[in-house]
Amino acid sequence: MLINKIREVLDAGGTTVGTWINMKSPEACEAAAAAGFDFVVLDAEHGGFDLEGAIELIRAVEAGGATPVIRLLDSSPATIQKALEAGAAVIFVSEVRTGEEVSKIVQSTKYPPAGRRGSSPFIRGTMHGVIDWKTYREWAKRNIMVWVMIENTEAVENIDSILASGVDAICVGPTDLSMFMGLEGDEQHPAVLKAESRIVKLAVDKGIDVIADLDCIKAGEIEPEEYMEAVRAWQKKGCRIMTMLNDRKCLTDAYKRVLAKYRESP
Repeated sequence: MLINKIREVLDAGGTTVGTWINMKSPEACEAAAAAGFDFVVLDAEHGGFDLEGAIELIRAVEAGGATPVIRLLDSSPATIQKALEAGAAVIFVSEVRTGEEVSKIVQSTKYPPAGRRGSSPFIRGTMHGVIDWKTYREWAKRNIMVWVMIENTEAVENIDSILASGVDAICVGPTDLSMFMGLEGDEQHPAVLKAESRIVKLAVDKGIDVIADLDCIKAGEIEPEEYMEAVRAWQKKGCRIMTMLNDRKCLTDAYKRVLAKYRESP
């Protein structure tokens, strides 16, 4: 049976941590998972792969011992079902705007009568029929999660209905939000920080988990302890889900740092 490490850590009262994968590389997925992250986010929005390509990445994440999360731009029931059938434990949707939209996403992850997910016992979650389907359905009911990105002004206006939609966790996307606010990517603008603070407090007060995306920290220019300072700051806000680093950033930062030292040397 599949294991959702995110759910295990949260149920134990801990903070769960994951990382991002943008490249179509099973090896990168295995490495990230084997390094010890609880979950790996496969970014099908900005990554170099589609849903079909994500299937091999999901297998690699599982092989490394982590929980696969897939970030989708298309939230149609068909796309969500394909992602779930491929083995994703968490559906992470970008660019949501209304509570009604998120409610439909949540319904697409649940079997009837609670939702409208299509039924088949021959999927990866049952090892293609090896695991009893009723056992899988009970697991899915408890473990399949829906996360959404709050990254446009319409979502900010509709945050109350989004939080009441059945969603498991929300993440504020400050870069996109600042663009929608006409602030040209200024994540630290007071208006962006004010909106983020309000959304986080509302979510925590309602018992909805908040995802802190620490990927924006320039990992190649700071020490790990500075990462921990950011983690502790978010924990004080009530956040229990963290994401940090991504494969592209780790690779390019390492390239730049070593080359810079080389070119500085005699």
